[in-house]
Amino acid sequence: MQSPYTNVPQAQWVEKTSELVKAYPLEMDELVEIVRESWVAIFKSRIGPHGFRVGEHLFPKPQILAFFLHELIPLELQSRYPTKWRGEETAADKDIVYIPDDSYSM
Repeated sequence: MQSPYTNVPQAQWVEKTSELVKAYPLEMDELVEIVRESWVAIFKSRIGPHGFRVGEHLFPKPQILAFFLHELIPLELQSRYPTKWRGEETAADKDIVYIPDDSYSM
Protein backbone atom coordinates (compact mmCIF):
# COMPACT_ATOMS: atom_id res chain seq x y z
CA MET A 1 0.00 0.00 0.00
CA GLN A 2 1.33 3.41 -0.94
CA SER A 3 1.57 6.11 1.71
CA PRO A 4 -1.19 8.73 1.49
CA TYR A 5 1.57 11.32 1.88
CA THR A 6 3.37 10.30 -1.32
CA ASN A 7 3.74 13.36 -3.56
CA VAL A 8 2.14 15.60 -0.90
CA PRO A 9 4.42 18.50 0.03
CA GLN A 10 5.39 18.50 3.71
CA ALA A 11 3.69 21.86 4.19
CA GLN A 12 0.36 20.11 3.44
CA TRP A 13 0.81 17.14 5.77
CA VAL A 14 -1.32 18.60 8.57
CA GLU A 15 -4.17 19.18 6.12
CA LYS A 16 -3.72 15.67 4.69
CA THR A 17 -3.74 14.18 8.18
CA SER A 18 -6.99 15.99 9.03
CA GLU A 19 -8.51 14.70 5.79
CA LEU A 20 -7.48 11.11 6.64
CA VAL A 21 -8.83 11.31 10.20
CA LYS A 22 -12.13 12.76 8.96
CA ALA A 23 -12.50 9.94 6.40
CA TYR A 24 -11.70 7.19 8.92
CA PRO A 25 -14.73 4.89 9.46
CA LEU A 26 -14.53 5.13 13.26
CA GLU A 27 -14.82 8.27 15.35
CA MET A 28 -11.72 8.89 17.45
CA ASP A 29 -13.89 9.47 20.54
CA GLU A 30 -15.34 5.99 20.14
CA LEU A 31 -11.90 4.47 19.69
CA VAL A 32 -10.73 6.15 22.91
CA GLU A 33 -13.88 4.88 24.65
CA ILE A 34 -13.18 1.32 23.47
CA VAL A 35 -9.58 1.45 24.69
CA ARG A 36 -10.69 2.79 28.09
CA GLU A 37 -13.39 0.12 28.35
CA SER A 38 -10.77 -2.51 27.60
CA TRP A 39 -8.60 -1.23 30.44
CA VAL A 40 -11.59 -1.31 32.78
CA ALA A 41 -12.36 -4.88 31.69
CA ILE A 42 -8.81 -5.92 32.56
CA PHE A 43 -9.01 -4.43 36.04
CA LYS A 44 -12.55 -5.68 36.75
CA SER A 45 -11.84 -9.25 35.64
CA ARG A 46 -11.43 -11.98 38.21
CA ILE A 47 -9.09 -14.90 37.67
CA GLY A 48 -9.38 -18.34 39.23
CA PRO A 49 -11.56 -19.68 42.04
CA HIS A 50 -10.24 -17.05 44.48
CA GLY A 51 -11.13 -14.17 42.19
CA PHE A 52 -7.66 -12.70 41.91
CA ARG A 53 -7.62 -9.28 40.26
CA VAL A 54 -5.07 -7.40 38.21
CA GLY A 55 -3.72 -4.45 40.17
CA GLU A 56 -4.83 -5.92 43.47
CA HIS A 57 -3.38 -9.44 43.61
CA LEU A 58 -1.66 -9.75 40.24
CA PHE A 59 0.82 -7.28 38.80
CA PRO A 60 1.55 -8.48 35.27
CA LYS A 61 4.41 -7.23 33.16
CA PRO A 62 3.53 -4.63 30.50
CA GLN A 63 3.74 -7.29 27.79
CA ILE A 64 0.90 -9.22 29.42
CA LEU A 65 -1.28 -6.11 29.62
CA ALA A 66 -0.47 -5.33 25.98
CA PHE A 67 -1.59 -8.85 25.04
CA PHE A 68 -4.96 -8.33 26.74
CA LEU A 69 -5.46 -4.96 25.02
CA HIS A 70 -4.43 -6.51 21.71
CA GLU A 71 -7.22 -9.07 22.12
CA LEU A 72 -9.93 -7.00 23.83
CA ILE A 73 -9.96 -3.94 21.57
CA PRO A 74 -10.76 -5.86 18.36
CA LEU A 75 -13.29 -8.02 20.22
CA GLU A 76 -15.11 -4.91 21.40
CA LEU A 77 -15.09 -3.42 17.91
CA GLN A 78 -16.34 -6.69 16.44
CA SER A 79 -19.11 -6.94 19.05
CA ARG A 80 -20.30 -3.42 18.15
CA TYR A 81 -19.89 -3.76 14.38
CA PRO A 82 -19.75 -7.47 13.44
CA THR A 83 -19.99 -6.85 9.70
CA LYS A 84 -17.37 -4.09 9.67
CA TRP A 85 -14.59 -4.95 12.12
CA ARG A 86 -12.80 -8.10 13.24
CA GLY A 87 -9.53 -9.12 14.80
CA GLU A 88 -6.67 -10.60 12.85
CA GLU A 89 -7.19 -14.13 11.57
CA THR A 90 -4.03 -14.67 9.54
CA ALA A 91 -0.45 -13.44 9.66
CA ALA A 92 -1.22 -11.25 6.64
CA ASP A 93 -3.92 -9.33 8.57
CA LYS A 94 -3.36 -6.19 10.53
CA ASP A 95 -4.30 -6.42 14.23
CA ILE A 96 -7.75 -4.96 13.56
CA VAL A 97 -9.34 -5.47 10.15
CA TYR A 98 -11.90 -3.13 8.60
CA ILE A 99 -13.83 -5.62 6.48
CA PRO A 100 -15.30 -3.22 3.88
CA ASP A 101 -11.94 -1.63 3.02
CA ASP A 102 -8.65 -3.08 4.23
CA SER A 103 -6.91 0.27 3.77
CA TYR A 104 -8.61 1.34 7.03
CA SER A 105 -7.34 -1.71 8.94
CA MET A 106 -4.98 -0.97 11.78
